[in-house]
Amino acid sequence: MEDEKVARAHQIGIDLANAAKDISSAGYKSEPGTCPHCHSRNFYLNDNSTEAVCCLCGIIGEIKVVDGKVVFEFPEEQLEYAHDTLSGKLIHAGDIQKNEGKNMEMMKTDEYKARVKKYKDFISASVPE
Repeated sequence: MEDEKVARAHQIGIDLANAAKDISSAGYKSEPGTCPHCHSRNFYLNDNSTEAVCCLCGIIGEIKVVDGKVVFEFPEEQLEYAHDTLSGKLIHAGDIQKNEGKNMEMMKTDEYKARVKKYKDFISASVPE
């Protein structure tokens, strides 16, 4: 019912057929401002630079304005850190394991136990009448 969306779907079909004709030179035609790897639009932006981290795949790159459009560019070596690649999954799992290990060690400290007790004593349950 929406001509623009039908035309866009038609163009995607043409692009896919053309890509299938020459797989070696095929590439994703993303919209400006999306991550060229995972196509997410969500980035963590650093206040002091143009550095950005894709919130979905974890690639670190730079936000730039090219020909009046916002683009996200990253060095090719960042792909090994992407959370949706095997190497990136292993790195990400290692980061989680390291952080959880630190968390488990922290939970054994008296300081942590005292802080938890303080919060438990402060917070009281409420039940509606």
